[in-house]
Amino acid sequence: MKRPDLSLLSILLLTMSLTSCSLLMPAGSKEASPATAQSEKALVQFVARGNEPFWSIKTSADTLTWKTPENPNGTKLTAQRATSGEGVKYMGKDGDKTFMLEVVGTPCIDTMSGQSFGYSATWVYAGDSNAGCAEQVDK
Repeated sequence: MKRPDLSLLSILLLTMSLTSCSLLMPAGSKEASPATAQSEKALVQFVARGNEPFWSIKTSADTLTWKTPENPNGTKLTAQRATSGEGVKYMGKDGDKTFMLEVVGTPCIDTMSGQSFGYSATWVYAGDSNAGCAEQVDK
């Protein structure tokens, strides 16, 4: 009885497994697992901003600092953070008003300055929705 050539079989299996790994992870990716990717995304901080009405929001862990021309010092809001494949959402209540900031990895161009940003943002407060752009910031 002839034994199968294990070296050829081993090479084929190794090639198939390496090919499937490269399809699952982009070249140069440092992410070890989906859980690591989610935790790293959760740690990223952003500054989101929009025009007419003018607003900006800086994220920091579970706190948002929401600034407007009428409130340049800002209002601190406590939020729950949820990550997904599309981006990050910060949700909460300010008294009886609900709010939500969503930051997604879609490029954005500021409607007034023409400046390019790597992220798009949506700010919803008490049912009023405002679109804007966002960028990552150092912690």
